[in-house]
Amino acid sequence: FQGRGGGFVNPFASITGAYGPLDITVGTGFRFATQSSDSTFYDLDVHVDTPLGDFYPTVELSLTHVLDGGDRLPISDEGLDLLNFGSSDADGRTVVIAGFGGRYRLTPFCDVGLLYQIPLTE
Repeated sequence: FQGRGGGFVNPFASITGAYGPLDITVGTGFRFATQSSDSTFYDLDVHVDTPLGDFYPTVELSLTHVLDGGDRLPISDEGLDLLNFGSSDADGRTVVIAGFGGRYRLTPFCDVGLLYQIPLTE
């Protein structure tokens, strides 16, 4: 279900900063489909971590809202940030996901991490 549409226009804004011991990044934007076969989305993401030595415990919150469903499949689910099913029955659907995990700094230029995500909406 990828590579069959005409692509996306993806305007977005993000900001990041250190606030005391917390590193916070907020990003928001749109994924406008260039063809009616794909769905169009609005995204909002918040990432918070804090250093404990070389380990960074992390919490994330992601919201994805289907602004306009596509016309590829007559289903009500979308692939969110991984796939675009072009679901005609997904109009107006919003999914909120929380993530918990962390990353470890191996070298000054290399981190590895793992995040477990749970849905907060159905």
